[in-house]
Amino acid sequence: MIFNEIYGVYYDTVSKIIAKILEKGSLEKGELLEIVEKYAFSDSYIEISQAIKDERWLFLTKDFKTCLKNPPKTPLTTLQLRWLRSLLEDKRFKLFVKEIPYQLWCYEPLFLPSDIEFYDKYEDSDPYENDFYKEVFHTILEAIESQSALELSFITRADKARRVQVLPKRLEYSQKDDKFRLIVSGNKDIGVINLSTIVFCKAVPKLNWLADKSRVSRTKTLTLELTDKRNTLERLMLHFAHFKKQARKTDKDKYTVQIEYSAQDESELLIRVLSFGPTVRAVAPQDFVELIKARLEKQQLLFSSKK
Repeated sequence: MIFNEIYGVYYDTVSKIIAKILEKGSLEKGELLEIVEKYAFSDSYIEISQAIKDERWLFLTKDFKTCLKNPPKTPLTTLQLRWLRSLLEDKRFKLFVKEIPYQLWCYEPLFLPSDIEFYDKYEDSDPYENDFYKEVFHTILEAIESQSALELSFITRADKARRVQVLPKRLEYSQKDDKFRLIVSGNKDIGVINLSTIVFCKAVPKLNWLADKSRVSRTKTLTLELTDKRNTLERLMLHFAHFKKQARKTDKDKYTVQIEYSAQDESELLIRVLSFGPTVRAVAPQDFVELIKARLEKQQLLFSSKK
């Protein structure tokens, strides 16, 4: 493990609480809630406030006093800095940041992109180093954060340009395609736009009519039953890390996993599920189960024809 848990959000949040106490001499409950909501998860307030109330931590009393003289610090090790430096080599990293701490450039990368071998992945990825693509990406990010509308033009599958105004909801990344796509609302005919197809993009004031024409996202829930052999559960959770999911243990080595996905990702999920072989079985939805059956039957026919 490169980063210890002390670098996690809980430790960081408690550090912010201590720093505020040292600054003011004490702390109000409203200020505690504000710090927790800003730096931790939504359900952390109850846990943290109860720990302080019970005085589980020797450095914090229930009346928000501390014996510490200085706020905690968590300096990074050379190994951690080299790992962070490696992220700068990822073409996608620069899409999310405009300014990179100059200190990181002083360290040798822990690994390079060329050290990683990718398989089962398309080669026509998005043009991450293209200046126009980066400009569009930053415009979309800013619009999502400010909840602004977007006016954009993109090339349709019929190779025609289409101009629309939409509300950007979120960005999604497909590991299989190595592409980003924008999830939008405000237009009944459009729900997903591939970023690589956008030829014009600018933020515009949010229009009232956009709220009345939001498109319902076509999401589905895939239910899998698995037997945890050869670390199947761990591999599956990593394989579907960017999907919203829940896992429930049903027996000694049996689990049920539910994965939420967009209808557009169905082909990608199909390939991934099949890659686990007999240790994973899809049980719902039925149309997904039928797709697996059809794919297996097709593979069987191809195998028989080669004999």
